[in-house]
Amino acid sequence: MTKAQKVVPVAVLLVMLAAVGWVLLPFDFTSKVSCNAPLLGGEPKDPTPVGLILPEQDCKSKAKSRLLVSALICLAVAGAGTAAIAFRPISQQCLSGNHDTCPDWWANLLSDNFEGLGCQCECHYS
Repeated sequence: MTKAQKVVPVAVLLVMLAAVGWVLLPFDFTSKVSCNAPLLGGEPKDPTPVGLILPEQDCKSKAKSRLLVSALICLAVAGAGTAAIAFRPISQQCLSGNHDTCPDWWANLLSDNFEGLGCQCECHYS
């Protein structure tokens, strides 16, 4: 496995966990109304209206917004992580044909022999 194949999934999972943690935290709507966690329904802790703020509606609306932002962050990070691994650059040794000095090796799932480890460019046909 390459370094990117080890590091990128861990970074993606950390960002996703942070996004899920963010929707598990209770929040305040305009610092006057306390609301429960968005992932748990976003219900107001006190449903009494404060001025023009209607806690029943405003807390749920803000909770939906937080859920959507969290979901989009997870989707974007998953896509970016997948792209970072899928579009990894081919090493200079591989491009010059020096497969013995190739620094990046992985399972030969795409090569002709399907066994063991192979240079990162053995799956490309010349």
